[in-house]
Amino acid sequence: MRICDTCSKPMTEGYCCGDGEEYFCSDECLYVDGYTPEQKEIDYEDGVIYWTAWEEETGSIPITADIISMCTDLINTYDERDKAYSEDDYARATEIEYDQRDLAFNIATYILENK
Repeated sequence: MRICDTCSKPMTEGYCCGDGEEYFCSDECLYVDGYTPEQKEIDYEDGVIYWTAWEEETGSIPITADIISMCTDLINTYDERDKAYSEDDYARATEIEYDQRDLAFNIATYILENK
């Protein structure tokens, strides 16, 4: 499974940059930090970026009742934890912690939607 480097959503299709160094699920996620459609055209012509779809990977982890239960619990508690954080808590937390939590939430959502 590939994960978008901008929004952390699981991907079955999207942009691949370099030799899989970065992945982006959409133009919206690709055009960040000053990256432009003009630069994308140059990179596309140079073979640096391309759009593709990936087949489901073999040997993936089977989705068991335990995994579904854990994903459901994660999603159900996700909003409750957000409500419990104050603005000071957000200010003290690192960006990486929230990125990891968002990634876990997005993967859990993907698993439940595609079981």
